[in-house]
Amino acid sequence: MLVRDNPQLEVFMLRRNPQAVFGPGAYVFPGGAVDLADADVAVSGRDVAATDRLMSREGSLRWWAAAAREVFEESGFLITDAEHRGDLEAARASLNAGESSFAELLFDQDASVAGAAMFLFSHWLTPEGQPRRYDTWFLLAHAPDGQVGTHDNGETVESEWVRPGEMLRRWGNDEIELIFPTMRTLRVMEQFDSAHDIVGALAAAEAEGHANDHTSLLIDDASGERVMLAHEPRGDARRGWKQLEPSWQTDIDVQRSEYEHQQRSCADESVA
Repeated sequence: MLVRDNPQLEVFMLRRNPQAVFGPGAYVFPGGAVDLADADVAVSGRDVAATDRLMSREGSLRWWAAAAREVFEESGFLITDAEHRGDLEAARASLNAGESSFAELLFDQDASVAGAAMFLFSHWLTPEGQPRRYDTWFLLAHAPDGQVGTHDNGETVESEWVRPGEMLRRWGNDEIELIFPTMRTLRVMEQFDSAHDIVGALAAAEAEGHANDHTSLLIDDASGERVMLAHEPRGDARRGWKQLEPSWQTDIDVQRSEYEHQQRSCADESVA
């Protein structure tokens, strides 16, 4: 998930190809599968053992590498520890065509994935009954300065920077499709006024985890789990990511009704 201030918080969204098997036509964040080759990608700013404990997984830096690679493949943003050089558009086309690897691209850039700039947010397991199922981790980062992103015209066909609340308004009016975890994520994001604030909140949550044997405070959320933020009550929080078990997705119509009720309540309060 890429965020920026313009001047308020905006998130970069992609619309999936309507012919896609999973989530056809839905608006999503950049993402995709973790490849074996991601283990060979250089990631800076993160200690291997500490990150494994933080994520409750071995080989966890693969997820950071995969997130950076998929962001570059799908949106054109390159999240590294050094300023980019050369023609990134050409490098992206070569990577997407299978002519080069992400590790080779970073070597040519004399750079590594900026792991310290990317923060864990949530973990989801696709509900049973879907054509394809994914065990997916969501990470968040501030979009690199001076770079311009766009969709790849393959897996994704549209892209835009948008306020989280505006995306939820469109979804609530049946103007767009959102996958359940995307909707839940946007509902958390709309609570923040700026990218600085949400990045800071996740950095603070991670720092709290580091101070407690590298185990973050987490909250269960339907078929997923996410980081607990400082402003949220700690009563239902627990420590450490878990292996998610299959579960049925909460009825999307119920979720939409809940959101519409919340919006009406907010409107009533503002009038009062």
